[in-house]
Amino acid sequence: MINIEITKKRFVSLLVLILIATAIQTISTVNGVYEDPLMDYQAGLRHLQGQVLYRDFYLPHGPFGGLLFAFFLLVTPTGGFALILASVTLNVLAVILIWKILLITTNSLRYAFYGGLVTAFWYQVQMGGFYHHHLSYLFVLGAFLAAICNISQCARIIISAICFSLAFHSHQNIGLWGLAAFIIVSALFRGRLFFSVKELLSFSGIYITSHLIIIGSICLFSDINNYFYYTFHIPMKWASVNRHFFHPFISLLVPYSINPVTAFSTPYFGQLLFYPIVAVFYIAYLSILIKRKSLTKGNRFIIAFMALSTLWCSAVVSRSFTEVTFALGGILAMTLFSWRDKLSYKLEYTIISFYIILGVIFLGDNRHFFDNSEVKYFRSTDLFPVKIKQSDFPHINLNAVSDVIEYLKGRSGNIAVIDDNGMLISLAIRKAPLNPTLYYDQGLTVPSDTSEREKWQYDFIEKLEQHEVHFFVNTLPATNMQFRWWFEDRDGQSKTLPLLVDYIETHYSLVCEKEGIMVYKRIHLSGQEALTPK
Repeated sequence: MINIEITKKRFVSLLVLILIATAIQTISTVNGVYEDPLMDYQAGLRHLQGQVLYRDFYLPHGPFGGLLFAFFLLVTPTGGFALILASVTLNVLAVILIWKILLITTNSLRYAFYGGLVTAFWYQVQMGGFYHHHLSYLFVLGAFLAAICNISQCARIIISAICFSLAFHSHQNIGLWGLAAFIIVSALFRGRLFFSVKELLSFSGIYITSHLIIIGSICLFSDINNYFYYTFHIPMKWASVNRHFFHPFISLLVPYSINPVTAFSTPYFGQLLFYPIVAVFYIAYLSILIKRKSLTKGNRFIIAFMALSTLWCSAVVSRSFTEVTFALGGILAMTLFSWRDKLSYKLEYTIISFYIILGVIFLGDNRHFFDNSEVKYFRSTDLFPVKIKQSDFPHINLNAVSDVIEYLKGRSGNIAVIDDNGMLISLAIRKAPLNPTLYYDQGLTVPSDTSEREKWQYDFIEKLEQHEVHFFVNTLPATNMQFRWWFEDRDGQSKTLPLLVDYIETHYSLVCEKEGIMVYKRIHLSGQEALTPK
């Protein structure tokens, strides 16, 4: 009877968390989406329409996010519904994993519920929609849960190794640093690696085999050279210039590398509000040290892993601090569990309520809840029912985007776009563009090196020819912060991408222009002239 009662309570607890996670994520995604969550959306659409990753288009992160999103596009009536379902799925799974990890660790339904509740408001919600960073960390959590679950050691090894491999192929940095945190924390708090030497060899064999299967599939069906070039060469070159090697280790001591002097000297209210989040990590550190006698090795192992893996993974992706809190809910719940002998129920409820309210404040700020300037036209496109707001795309006129959509809608022929804002046009008419780069970022997807950028332009031109692209949509003249490096003067575009610009001017004619968005139509040339840039 007692077991049945406990089971009922656990079921109700988890069901309530799932409903909350579903509701808050649905509200967040429907209310507005910006360029970043649309990356995997566009990659999924490309897969469904026959494009092959690393042959027809390239990504600087792993392939799994786009492949998974293709599934959501298959089972939903519009891309907008696919984005909602994918986002909700990630948020719900994160809540379930944190809830289960805490239940195993604390054997307390109360603290498991705390962690799941805060996770519902801080994991995927703040990002707005499905994103490969969060997908990758979800696999890290899955690997960790498998390692501590009461299942056979063989199953632990297999599931953990496969999850860490999938984490890498969702986002290589998070996959690697999540694994590093797991190994290092195991050695520190268990006095040895999590698995025995024999088991570690099995783990390594399965982990490596999983990688080889994925890379072998790319080699068999795509272009392995492009995979290594766009997944490793360009990102590593970009990181060597734009990120300090010790940045993750700095973040180990200073969560999210927030400098108090800078924060207080700069009138940035959002950054000051984030200090309660930073406080959770420092109190978690103190809990591991001060409360070590009342915490088991397993307790300290769990809280240390969640803290360090979150900090390291957040540091290497270098996103806004509100979007990569990852295991915050679990860390907060474990911190409260550590001090349970000093805290009353009422104080615990107050602390949890405070962090939920803080999450709602950040959510309102990130997702522009008080902005009602959405373009109604998008409601009748394949982006329905997600709102597209001007505040999420401040560098381009959305009314002009609507006009271009109206112009292209129903017209036959392939299209290509350039600039992140241009993906809105192709997604709204559910037609995957055929430009080789999924999105545009200096040094990360478009090489900074002059000779490599020349090769990139030739590859771009080759794809336009190969796929017989009829329409080319250029939104580069719009003011976009990512492209200021291309527009230091009036003719910055033609200086930076001379081959591509020259080709477009020669082989396409301008047929539609709306507020800086230009649509070019292919001029049908014959013979060698059609294959050679001017």
